[in-house]
Order: sequence, then structure tokens, then C-alpha cells
Amino acid sequence: MSTKSDLDKIIEIARSGSADAQFFLGKYYSDERYRDDVEAFKWLLLAANQGHGEAQMFVGYSYEIGEGIPKNIKLAVKYYAKAYFNGHEVAKTASLKYLKDEVLYNQDLLDSNSDWTKFISSDYR
Repeated sequence: MSTKSDLDKIIEIARSGSADAQFFLGKYYSDERYRDDVEAFKWLLLAANQGHGEAQMFVGYSYEIGEGIPKNIKLAVKYYAKAYFNGHEVAKTASLKYLKDEVLYNQDLLDSNSDWTKFISSDYR
């Protein structure tokens, strides 16, 4: 980023609802030079909730390790599953490792995309 005004412009675009700009800011605040885990998570979550697959993967990872947010494996799996359905193949592996090891395991869920869809829209109760 060359100037503060460049960042201000991107923030303005992100605030107007651009998932790509929100994702950019999430990555920007994840960079060691500008590190702010809470700010990074805020922007990544906004993008993820608009269906941005890469942001969903990052949000899942943040929940998995507790970066910028309290650790929550159930939400990590939920965002990994959403990322997978948005074309992020690595996310499937990330979510399945928990589905196989945790209380979340359910063979029917693993065998059916419709069950996956129900799973990612549930609160796991």
C-alpha cells in the first residue's frame, strides 16, 4: 500500500459492501507489518458472510486456532464447509478432519451434499 489515502479508499469501498475489498482488508491486517488480528477477523467475517470462499477459509482457520476470536471448532467446521461449497477444495479436508475426530462426526453427513448443506446452516444442536 503506497499511501494512507489508498488504504482509506479501500476501507470506504469495503464499508460500502464489497466482499473483495473486505477480504483485502482482512489479509492486510493479517500481514505482520500491520498485524491486528481482531481487525483482520472483522473484515474477513464480513466478506465470508457474503459468500467469499477464500474469506470463509480464513474465518474457519481463525476459529480453529483462535486468532482474533475465541477458538470454536464447530464454527471453524461450519466456515470450512461453506468455503468448500464455494469451490475451496482445501476446506473440505480441513472440515473433515474435525468431523471424523469430534462429536460432530456423522457418516450420513459425509455421504450427502444435502446433509452438508443442512449442517452448515445449523447450530449443531
